[in-house]
Amino acid sequence: PDETEDNILHHESFITKLKYNSVSLNALGFDSEWDFPYHKQIASSILGTWDCRTKNIFNFDNCLKQAQTRVKYAMSHDEIGNIDGTRLITKIIERELKLYNYICDCIQSEKCKKSAHSAQAILETLVSGKLEAMSEDERFEFYKKHNIGQCFPIEQIKAAYKKAIEMHKLAIGKTFSIPGPKMVFQGDEDANIAYFKFFRKFSCGMETCLLDKGYKPGECAFEDSKLCANKYADEYQKIHSSVGLFMSDLNKLSEDNIALGKGSIQNTYVNAMSEIHAIHCKKIYNEIFSVSNFSDITFKNNYGIHFPKGQWREVLNSNDKKYSGSGEYLNKDVICEGFSFISIPPYGITFFEKV
Repeated sequence: PDETEDNILHHESFITKLKYNSVSLNALGFDSEWDFPYHKQIASSILGTWDCRTKNIFNFDNCLKQAQTRVKYAMSHDEIGNIDGTRLITKIIERELKLYNYICDCIQSEKCKKSAHSAQAILETLVSGKLEAMSEDERFEFYKKHNIGQCFPIEQIKAAYKKAIEMHKLAIGKTFSIPGPKMVFQGDEDANIAYFKFFRKFSCGMETCLLDKGYKPGECAFEDSKLCANKYADEYQKIHSSVGLFMSDLNKLSEDNIALGKGSIQNTYVNAMSEIHAIHCKKIYNEIFSVSNFSDITFKNNYGIHFPKGQWREVLNSNDKKYSGSGEYLNKDVICEGFSFISIPPYGITFFEKV
């Protein structure tokens, strides 16, 4: 319906009622309330800082223990559409390249938005194969067009992209390692890089609000938001398809293991120095032990950690070659309870199932 004055007053009245209703859906035992605290902690753990929060594994650990009933997610339409329209992968690349420091010919208040859109332009041009096909002069003009005062080497951009893919898998994998409901935003299941912009036009001056988000509503925003908006060269299509396989296998793991659905957290493990976090989940006979690495430190058969009682076998590892990983940090042997040395990939997650 049109945004008439009566409709707006009705919506505002409804929102006011909700605002002053102190009863939480979570307190009532419902599982349809979005877990904003979890989102903010996983986002800051991946990006370093997010929404006035800085990366802190202890804070993340405390938060996820309370995240078993509400809907957990890494990014939603709110965090994407309300903040320049770019997805988690683009936000990671923008920070990895420190693009904000290289944005020029732009007023200070617009610098963050311009930095995000410049990162999106780099990413789109990379995955299409066009960036590598450019001559040095063409790349210079490309960076200049997008107000970037630095010519980044192709290898540096590809390294940032590869890291973003690993961190994207980590964010989703970690979310799935916690019992209870989860949500993955449309397109993130295969690391789609398309924008998500709010494209509806309003008749009451709301366009100003959307302009503050870094884009205009309307048909162009709609076209940018289509999951088919970008073309992928074969090399990159394979990577994104492998992320889709990772997501598919995560879903199957969750469906096959009641501990990840209706189970409970038995214990957690935190190593703030190495930025390692582990969770032990259980439901009746079914148990899952997952280990995550939020750093770029590599551990190949040399990370010592205490396994829960029983024997354990690795059932999913984000470093597997079929998920676009290197395949160097897999754990092929059955592991017994107690202290054991395992491999953990940088910015990766591995799941062990009790045999």
